[in-house]
Amino acid sequence: MLRITRRTLNNAACSIPARAFLANVSEKSPLVTPPVKGPKQKAWPWLKAYVKHTIHASKLSYYDVKWWQRARKNPQLSYEEQMKLRTITGDIYKLIPFSVIVIVPFAELLLPFYLVLYQDAIPSRYFKEEHMKKAYFNAAKSMEESGTHFRKFLSETLDALKELQLKPEEIQALSTLKLWTQRGIASENSATILPLVPTFEKHVWPIIKTNAKLLRELLPAVNKRPITGLYYGNSLLSYANIKGPTLATPLLRILGTPFLRKRIESAVQTVERFDNALSAEIVDKMGSTLTIETALLRGINPLMRSEKDVKDDIKNWLELRKKNVPASLLFVLNTCKK
Repeated sequence: MLRITRRTLNNAACSIPARAFLANVSEKSPLVTPPVKGPKQKAWPWLKAYVKHTIHASKLSYYDVKWWQRARKNPQLSYEEQMKLRTITGDIYKLIPFSVIVIVPFAELLLPFYLVLYQDAIPSRYFKEEHMKKAYFNAAKSMEESGTHFRKFLSETLDALKELQLKPEEIQALSTLKLWTQRGIASENSATILPLVPTFEKHVWPIIKTNAKLLRELLPAVNKRPITGLYYGNSLLSYANIKGPTLATPLLRILGTPFLRKRIESAVQTVERFDNALSAEIVDKMGSTLTIETALLRGINPLMRSEKDVKDDIKNWLELRKKNVPASLLFVLNTCKK
């Protein structure tokens, strides 16, 4: 087992990842694939491996907190360090209830029920590689399923907008958006996207932020933290307000819509801040894990796609952002893609 000391931390603090990296794949191999079940282990070897992994992960979590205390005061972090800081921040909040389960005797018996309510409540250091692959697959699959519903709801919204008294160029922009929505495609040419920006910001985006259906389907595409997020309130709302129609009371809908809107607005602001530290040169050097995280953070679905294709989409995102295309419009276009 790797022995991590305070001296190791001081010499290479930034080199300790926020979680273990996935093994890098070739540029032509799919980044995110359906999880494959491994062979079952016997009880005693599994228990020993579990205890070793828990102890090791706890040590790494301790050093993560030490690094976080210094890094959060540094305004000039690299893109990778910003991503790591975001992950550790989520881990610190999740360690509070998780530490109670670890410390209290026999509290582990409540862990299955706890994970049913809060599916991503485990800090990232305690994830193994197979858990990461499953989490990435679930996030990408959720984006794909939500995109189908989002295209339908957005198409209905655009039809309603056309009935208003709009300018000819605004009607043309709405027609283009609806065509892309129905076909599940979007142009990557800035000359085609830029004329849509004024109409989108004036008419479409304000409606999306107040429409519960559109917010619920757009949320998986703008998840700030596909593994390490603060999902406590969101998980509760997903059961009561989204997935269970019998539980979808008017009160939960009234409370849920502002919550989801705040999540999406916060995601847009986070991406806009991170884009300032990201460049095409950094994208080319990113490993598999950071590429997946970067894509999911921007609503780019890496499911069954090669690393090269995903990186090309990230570079195209950066090019459009440099030409003042709002991140909110790019989120919507990525969600509509098939």
